[in-house]
Amino acid sequence: MENCKMVFQVLLGNTIIIDNWEAAIQYRREVVKTTDCPTLLTREGYRICSNGNFGGLSNKAPPIEKLRGMVFGEPLPPDYNIVCLQIDLLQKYQAAFLKCNEVNNELEKLRSFDILEMEKEEELDELKGELALIEEKLGMDVLTPTYILPKSILAHQYNGI
Repeated sequence: MENCKMVFQVLLGNTIIIDNWEAAIQYRREVVKTTDCPTLLTREGYRICSNGNFGGLSNKAPPIEKLRGMVFGEPLPPDYNIVCLQIDLLQKYQAAFLKCNEVNNELEKLRSFDILEMEKEEELDELKGELALIEEKLGMDVLTPTYILPKSILAHQYNGI
């Protein structure tokens, strides 16, 4: 703990960290009435020097994205990597589950089309059977769609020639 205090003392000196820009300005206005104001840093990264200067690029901390690998802090908990792997597995499971549902829905559609097709085939078979009965009643040959003329008519036709 003592080492941490020493590191922060060296890094920050007599710097005060304040929540936002407006609070830092207000704090500085009140403090300079009685004494010198230390350097103020805001959580957004703005800096107001002890002499009151602020502004410019050097008075704003770079965004955290540019500081990758150069920011120190509390070490990650030991379970962090395990949780990351579990999150990754859950995301893969979710993607597989959604894909499975999509495939099942398509399969159901195909099955319903197959059922409709089978019903139509059964209906077609029934209609063919009815047609065969009707053709039989009318005296048509089932194999060839020609009428079978009675023998008496055939004999009469050939005798007339």
